[in-house]
Amino acid sequence: MKLVLSLDNEVSRSSAAGYSAKDNNKITIAIIKTGKIIAGQKIQAKTEKLLLTIDKLLKKYHLSIKQLQSIKVDKLNGTFSQVRAIVTLVNILSFTLGAPIFYQGKRYKILPPQYTHELNITSSTSQRT
Repeated sequence: MKLVLSLDNEVSRSSAAGYSAKDNNKITIAIIKTGKIIAGQKIQAKTEKLLLTIDKLLKKYHLSIKQLQSIKVDKLNGTFSQVRAIVTLVNILSFTLGAPIFYQGKRYKILPPQYTHELNITSSTSQRT
């Protein structure tokens, strides 16, 4: 039995253009067992709920996170913080489980961040003169 965690962070063009997390900004989580999707859920792109949702999906099917054999990342779109959080989670899971990461047809031990647009870093309004 091969068990795979699949993540897809897709942002619509209108959301990506404005660098904001709108209602159409979702993360799709899927659990794949022997090539078939057995569980899936689309959640609002709030990364603090990501690990909890993965754990709930696995428990629903009496599976453990320790049983994951690989991690598949389909898309890394979204805000800087969302991409950073997803890459961090994927790398932690890969390291602790010894599971390879697959992204864009390549196999990784550690997935480097893949940002889809230029960073837009500004100072806070309280620091401006």
